[in-house]
Amino acid sequence: SFFLYVDMWDPHEPFDAPWYDVALYADPAWDGDRNPYPQYGRFTYMSAAEHAFVKALYAAQATLVDRWVGRFLELAERLGLFKNTLILWTTDHGHLFGEHDLQGKPGAELGRLYEVTTRIPLLVYHPEGLGAGRRVAGIVQPPDLLPSILDFMGVDVPAAVEGKSFWPLVEGQDTPLHKYAFSNRYPQSLGDQGAAFDGWVGTDRVVEPATVTDDEWAYIGVPGGVRSELYNLKDDPGQTHNVIAQYPDVAQRMHRAFIAFMQEHGASEARLRPFVEGQVAVTIEGEFYAFRDDFGRWIAFSTEQQARAAAYMPNAPGEPREIETVTFEKLLADNPKNLIHLFEQYYWAEDFV
Repeated sequence: SFFLYVDMWDPHEPFDAPWYDVALYADPAWDGDRNPYPQYGRFTYMSAAEHAFVKALYAAQATLVDRWVGRFLELAERLGLFKNTLILWTTDHGHLFGEHDLQGKPGAELGRLYEVTTRIPLLVYHPEGLGAGRRVAGIVQPPDLLPSILDFMGVDVPAAVEGKSFWPLVEGQDTPLHKYAFSNRYPQSLGDQGAAFDGWVGTDRVVEPATVTDDEWAYIGVPGGVRSELYNLKDDPGQTHNVIAQYPDVAQRMHRAFIAFMQEHGASEARLRPFVEGQVAVTIEGEFYAFRDDFGRWIAFSTEQQARAAAYMPNAPGEPREIETVTFEKLLADNPKNLIHLFEQYYWAEDFV
């Protein structure tokens, strides 16, 4: 027996696929900047054409990955490995391109994990054809991969392993593997060094929302008394209508399930407190350095140096934009969707109200 784990960073920023892959998706008339690592948060700092080109860059990156994974699998087939080898393909998270008015994988106040981020692919090839050609229903999460691989190899699963083998689902057993799926981010604010494992954008004073999903509902529990969200995935798979006001009992049930799951896995009191008692909200005070974009909106920065770097580049067309000093109150009153760049991501002014 052998085990081979192939980890690919792509498709991921920087979106730097070859020009011939980009040409498959990009508008040939595009002559603007190439933005291979767009900032997270609210995506409206880009024009529609700029955003379309960013999406084309990502599609090109996915095509690049597809090509090379294909070559890898072709080699495995030529070596005869398809006769006796289990092959699994998955990823860690999705990527937002304007869904829910967000870009990338934002954090902190904007770190709500919707389906586009949390529902990831799991493609499985079994050498004996088990489950071939079928889409198997049931909730599976990343911790279930290890026990499933060990089960296939006939190796006892250690007691410390928390996941469950998904082969009973594939074989058609009625017993569900899990009632809920739980999704969350490492809490940087609690000193757990979350950025080392999960990256980090956003203020470190905010614990990010938790998502609980079952076969019908997705609940996004937001700490700090901010309004949480509930979506019926069967009626609203795009999660466009928050129905938490109509179904508070469902939200409460899923919230209790999350707390119980965290307690079962040894979560500290400090880790749970924001979801039970609330947390300190981030307030915006002081002045910003800002300029108007092509659409008349303010784009504001905490330092003049940042504002000037964003407002003008020597090799870009047009004249330098005028930098002004503005308060948060002025930004909010002028347009709730004026942009504020803080904590390495873009916010709308109304996000802090």
